[in-house]
Amino acid sequence: MKKIVTLILVFVLALSVFGCTQPAGQPEATPTPPPAAPSTPSAPPDISQTPGEGEYKQYPDFKVAALLSGVITDNGWSANMYNAVMNLADKYGVTADYVESVTVSDMEEYLRGFAGDGYGLVIAHGSQFIDVVNAVAGDYPDTLFAISFAATDVSQHDNVACIAPVNQGILEGIAAGALTKTNKVAMLGSEENPSISGDINVFESGVRLVNADAEVITGYIGSATDADKGKEMAMTLISSGVDVITHQANAAGLGVLQAAEEAGILAVGINTDQYSVAPDAVVTSVLRNFPAIYEALLPDIAEGKLTGGLYRFGIKEQGCVFSDWHGWDAKLPAEIKLIQDTVQGIIDGTIAEP
Repeated sequence: MKKIVTLILVFVLALSVFGCTQPAGQPEATPTPPPAAPSTPSAPPDISQTPGEGEYKQYPDFKVAALLSGVITDNGWSANMYNAVMNLADKYGVTADYVESVTVSDMEEYLRGFAGDGYGLVIAHGSQFIDVVNAVAGDYPDTLFAISFAATDVSQHDNVACIAPVNQGILEGIAAGALTKTNKVAMLGSEENPSISGDINVFESGVRLVNADAEVITGYIGSATDADKGKEMAMTLISSGVDVITHQANAAGLGVLQAAEEAGILAVGINTDQYSVAPDAVVTSVLRNFPAIYEALLPDIAEGKLTGGLYRFGIKEQGCVFSDWHGWDAKLPAEIKLIQDTVQGIIDGTIAEP
């Protein structure tokens, strides 16, 4: 039985090959053709500025539900959205619920249940839920359904918002390219889907911003939950000379980080600060900034001002950011400065965001 918690304050190696080329594109297909989508995304709010202490407007009658594909203890994708929901409850006084381990086949029941109970915001946390959200949303016009992560406007209704903190893979690439000494870096994804493949595909672009010569290897574990497989595949890559590794693999990625620590190489975490998983390896983590994004959007959502469509937050808009360096900036000052200067260049426009 899935766990629902109410917060009043809020190898058989599964992949066929490792590749230096981009993985194949995703299958198309929605049950019915969507209406014409806007050619440009809605302007995202500025998430770098937040109200001061005591300045948050309270919405005690507003209810939020986050439907998670994983568990809140994954120290990654689902934990990140759990933190975002807790933040909304803490800052705005909303009632916030979450459900763990929701499958595509279960999603419709939960969407209808929460929308039917008067929830103003229901978050489907994963691109695998796009079709079912569009199938349900038209029946509940008073609820805003948010899909995270959807990097293109896949909404078929005015009450479906695509929330997209994009280019996490570029930041992972910048870090890996700056930190490597052997000029051989790698990223492992979980399974091929739009959320994962999008970042796998741009990883090399990030590396090239700081390192023209590094060999870039990518591959898929074939699971989002099997940390042992992630560790085994990472060890294979490390034995080939990779000295910086990162992942897009949810809980399976924890095995990647553990392999890095055991082998004495460097690693980059994702989604939440994963330093504690492997403190001798994880230099930093690239966070999808969902807590700040939903914090910025919540007032307009609660007041019925936010319409559907695409809300895209690139590096320039700080949709993805680096975590704390945990002392690595003192150990590797030149490398960390290169990373920071490159990101600042993207933010101020002197470096083009790939």
